[in-house]
Amino acid sequence: MDRVVTMLRGLDDIQKLQLMGAVLMLWSVFGLRNSLLLAVAATVLAQRKPPELAFLPFFERWFKESFCPAMSARLAQELAARSKRRSSIIDVLKDTATSWVVQNSMSIQTTLLWDAVQTRSLPTLRFHDLYFMRTATINLGTAEQPMLVSFWGANDAWFLSPLMSLNFDGVSVLDALESARQ
Repeated sequence: MDRVVTMLRGLDDIQKLQLMGAVLMLWSVFGLRNSLLLAVAATVLAQRKPPELAFLPFFERWFKESFCPAMSARLAQELAARSKRRSSIIDVLKDTATSWVVQNSMSIQTTLLWDAVQTRSLPTLRFHDLYFMRTATINLGTAEQPMLVSFWGANDAWFLSPLMSLNFDGVSVLDALESARQ
C-alpha cells in the first residue's frame, strides 16, 4: 500500500486529473469502492507501460514463433486441398511438391518473410497511448488487402491483443501470395 501512496504522490497535475476523471466515470458504473480499486490498478499499470523500443524485439519473436508457423500450416492445407481438386497430374505433382517444400523449409521462409515485413510492414507500425496501456498496430497485409494486427503493451510486456486471433479462415494465403507475385 505504501508503494501505491508513493506512486500517487508522484503524479503530475494532468495525471491526477486523469485519475480523478477515471474514478468518477467508474464510480458512476461500478460504485465507489470498486471504482477506487480499478482506478488505482489503472494508475499502477500506467506507470508500467512497456517502451516502444521494446516492441520490435517482441514483434520479431512473435512473428517468427507464432505467425509464420500458423501461416505456413495454412498454406500447406490450401496446397493439399487444391491438389485434390486438380485434374491434371502435372498440377497435382506441382502442388504436392510445393506443399512439401513449404513444410520442409520453414526457417528459410521465416527469414525471407521477416525481411519482407521489415521493408513493407514496419513503416505501417503505429503506437497509441491509452492511460493504462500502449497499443501497437501493424499491417501485415498489403495496401489493397490490409491485415491489421494489434498488440497491447501493459505491465512492462507486449502481447497479441486478446481481441485478435491468428485465424486464417476465410483468407486464402495461396491467393494472397499469387496476387503479390503479379
